[in-house]
Amino acid sequence: MQPDSTFHSQNTPDGPDNLDSPDNLDSPDNLDGQNKQDRASFRSALPGVVFIAFIFLLLFMGRIIIGPLMVDIQTELGISHTQSGGLFLLIALGAGLSVLLSGFVAAAVNHKRTIWLATLLMGVSLWGAGHAYSVGAFRMWLFGAGMGVGLYLPSAIAYITCLAPQKHWGKALSVHECAPNSAFVLTPLLAELVLWLDTWRLGPSAIGVALVAMGTLFFLFARGGDFKGSPPNIATARQIVVRPIFWLFTLLVSLAVGVALGTYGMTPLFLVHDHGMAREVANELVSVSRISSVFMALVGGVLTDRLGPVRTITIYLACAGTATALLGLTSGSFLVGVVLVQALLAGLFFPAGYTLLSRAFDSRLRSLAISLSTPISAAIGAGVIPTLLGVAGDHGGFATGFVCLGGALLLALALMPVLRRMAD
Repeated sequence: MQPDSTFHSQNTPDGPDNLDSPDNLDSPDNLDGQNKQDRASFRSALPGVVFIAFIFLLLFMGRIIIGPLMVDIQTELGISHTQSGGLFLLIALGAGLSVLLSGFVAAAVNHKRTIWLATLLMGVSLWGAGHAYSVGAFRMWLFGAGMGVGLYLPSAIAYITCLAPQKHWGKALSVHECAPNSAFVLTPLLAELVLWLDTWRLGPSAIGVALVAMGTLFFLFARGGDFKGSPPNIATARQIVVRPIFWLFTLLVSLAVGVALGTYGMTPLFLVHDHGMAREVANELVSVSRISSVFMALVGGVLTDRLGPVRTITIYLACAGTATALLGLTSGSFLVGVVLVQALLAGLFFPAGYTLLSRAFDSRLRSLAISLSTPISAAIGAGVIPTLLGVAGDHGGFATGFVCLGGALLLALALMPVLRRMAD
């Protein structure tokens, strides 16, 4: 998502007003001075970017912590595999709803206060989830935690681009994007530490307290972000949703989120219940498997630049679909290898997918197209797909669910000629 247009001209040192001034003529002295100023501005912005990236790390760990803890949560609360998958659906629905509302909240207060409210909402909700002793209360708190995640991201992007000079936005945002990839690796390890120290309830409770503390520090000491957002424009949204490529893109993103996030949440349960793996070993395997996701995102970017987004998506669907199906068809040491390969391929889609969307929609519509697609794809990929995997777990084993998900990706290959025509 892009920051608000009002912000570009008023808050960035590289905005149009500065670039049009006589002092920014392309003389060597002026350019050298400007470059030094930009580098100094980025260095001064970096602590703030790292601080908010740490907040994002906690938010994302809070979103996915129930996956590595699910074996113990399921036992204590007495819920089925289907109900376990439904917990992810509640988080995804909360996140999707709050993404749609985030523009109105940022317009009513400002981006800095919206980030603070998001950390408080998720922190309190996670603490509540850790102290919920009924399934109904646990579900309610998880829905609130999901709303905290969705409320955070649009304002975080606007805030980061307020801190850093425009020519350094890519580096600043890449620092921020390290958070979710790091969370995939760290969360299973945190879960095992929590279970060694106490019960599963310590996990969400501890992250919740940390979020409230970090959010308070952010509100008191962070600089910048004191500008309001703009609410979504209904007429503009209508121009997006009537285009078939938007829905095809949303379908593909939903499958990709299901492969990356949906399988992540249910894999520990699958390894323990279907293959008798010790919970500690399952969580360690899932943690190790996600280390490569950072590098595969870079590989996906290189492939997109060299082959184009449609060909890269075709490669992704073929490889990730096969690997996901093999999760349900293998066992023993071969299964361990498939878990590692499937996680390796999970992040390959997103650089190509968002490049495709950027080409399909002009800059006026692009950020809103992403905002409209995100709630739908999150609800399906991070909510419906884990729930269906849980249904499979209750009716014959998780293996069937993984085979069906992999098969869905392979069937989506038939849509590639249509996608190529739309992209052209």
